[in-house]
Order: sequence, then C-alpha cells, then structure tokens
Amino acid sequence: MAELLVVGQRGNLNSSLSRQRQAAGVESVLTRDAVGQFPDQNVAEAVRRAPGVNVLNDQGEGRFIAVRGLDPNLNAASINGARVPAPESDVRSVALDVIPSELVESIEIKKTLTPDMDADTIGASIEINTTSALDRLKPFLAVAAEGSYNDATGDWSPKVSADFSRTFGDRLGVAGGLSYYKRSFATDNIEADDWDETGGVVSAKTLEFRDYDVTRKRLGGSLSFDYRLTDTTDLYARVLASQFDDHEYRKRLILEMDGDPRSGTATTATFNSADDRITVIRDLKDRFESQTIRSYVLGGKTETGPWTFDYSAAFSKAREKEAGSLDPTRFRQRFNGAGLE
Repeated sequence: MAELLVVGQRGNLNSSLSRQRQAAGVESVLTRDAVGQFPDQNVAEAVRRAPGVNVLNDQGEGRFIAVRGLDPNLNAASINGARVPAPESDVRSVALDVIPSELVESIEIKKTLTPDMDADTIGASIEINTTSALDRLKPFLAVAAEGSYNDATGDWSPKVSADFSRTFGDRLGVAGGLSYYKRSFATDNIEADDWDETGGVVSAKTLEFRDYDVTRKRLGGSLSFDYRLTDTTDLYARVLASQFDDHEYRKRLILEMDGDPRSGTATTATFNSADDRITVIRDLKDRFESQTIRSYVLGGKTETGPWTFDYSAAFSKAREKEAGSLDPTRFRQRFNGAGLE
C-alpha cells in the first residue's frame, strides 16, 4: 500500500444536522464542505441533493428549483439575507444557474414559513450564504482547475476557481472567491407528436429533428469583510456578483403529415405526398442571453444579555440582456402530389 487517504465526513454532516435541528421550521441545510464534494456547476444543481427538492433542467444543466412538486415561481431566493429578483422579466423564479457553487458557504432550503419571513413564499425560501473569514481559525487558500472534453464539438471546457480567507488579528477578517467556467457542447434529439393508429400502424403525424450547439460562460466573484467591533457586536459587508452567458444555436427539421400512412410495420410508417400533403419546415435559431445577479449587504449583529439584534441594509439587482438573436428564421415547402415519400 502506497497511500491511505481518510476523508472526514461526519463533521460535515453534524454541522448541517445541528443547524437543521435548531431551525424554527422544516429546513434542509447544505454546507460548503458537502457542496464542494459534489460535481455540481451551479447552486441549482447543488440544491437538488436536498430531500424534497427537484430541479428543472435546461440542456442537461439545472436552472430552476421546485420544492415538493410546487411551481418554481412559488419560491423565493436570497443572498446573505437580501432578497434577489429574477433576471427574467416574465417569471418570478430566480435562475440559480447564474451563481457558481464555489462561491457558497451554505445553502438553506426553508420549507415552512415563520413569522419573521415574508409571506409571499408558498414553496420554499432558498437562502444562499457566503463565507465569513472570522469563522475560520487560520488563513485559507484553495485553487482548483478542471477540464472536460465534448466529443460532439471537439472542444475543451475549462473551469478554474479560487477561494481565500485571512484574519488580521482577532478583529478583522477578509474572505472571497472567484469562479470561471466555459462550457461548449452539442446535443441532438427527435421529438414526435400527434400520434395516431390507422390500419394497425401507429405513427406520429409531426416529427422534429433538432440539433443544438451551445456555449455557456459563468463568471462570479464574492468578497466579505467582517469586523468584530466589541465582544458582543460583529459588523460585516458582503458582495456577490455573477454573470451567466448562454449562446444557443439550434437547427431544426420538421415534417408534418396531413394524411394517414400508406403502409408500415411495428417500427416504421410510410407517407406519400400523392395521398395527402406533406410539409417540410427548416428553421434556424440563434439566441444569446446574458443574465447577471448582484447583491450588496451591510449589516451587523449585537448580543446583549437575552436579546439579539440583527440589522442590515441591502441592495440586489438582476437583469437579462438579449442581443443579436434570431428566433427563428424559417423556410417552408409544401408537397402535394407525387414526389415525396
């Protein structure tokens, strides 16, 4: 035996479980140590590890959170206690794929309301917390680099991240992180609709052949300052900013058959334009979206005997920008008569 590696997981579990036990309602907690062991690229994919939570995917990557089967629009999201709006203008649900998982210290999924929470959360409240340097006893620095290869595009997808914290004496602490990820990949699929059975032949009247080329970039950073003013008062300033660019190029071929199949087997169906019209549609979609989320929080905590005072001032901003998109450009040809089968 050349090497024996022991990884302590009980401490990570105890940290999460103790916070869940102390919560006033039903709550699931994911801590940084646990999230760092997951192969997840963003906050949405990390949250799916919690019980009662599932994720709505886009091109195989988690985006929206659904708790106990409820619509994602019924959830609320916050960063360091400050509510975050949705980048998209027509939905209420926050796209959590904008935020890299490397910037997070803990994620709390609060599934029941308490009197101190806003009353507009029917599904769950997802609270994202960044790192405080005063929670670490020693200076900390971690750097990670990853890479993945997509055979369909022939491109490499790089990912780099860094995380640090440093205390200056017993009073002042600085912590932060940076993450960059660029992913290039391609997918294809076939979608069928309007199924029918004629003469023992089961067929779909509409077929769609889709081919996607996608490039996604995610850049995020966080910075925290913590100052212990007295033994009973802690002050802090926390900033998180992240940008997610999604460039999707889709090619689609649509076949629409108006009539019934001329013949078929258990796995095939034959249509002929001499019997009924066949429509062939080819369209191209070129979409670019850029979503950003920013959160700024100033606050503190004072403990005086049996009383604890939490106070903060916050500003959050989210936006979506779409530029130079074609959605879609369509070419159509209808065949009615002999010639297409």
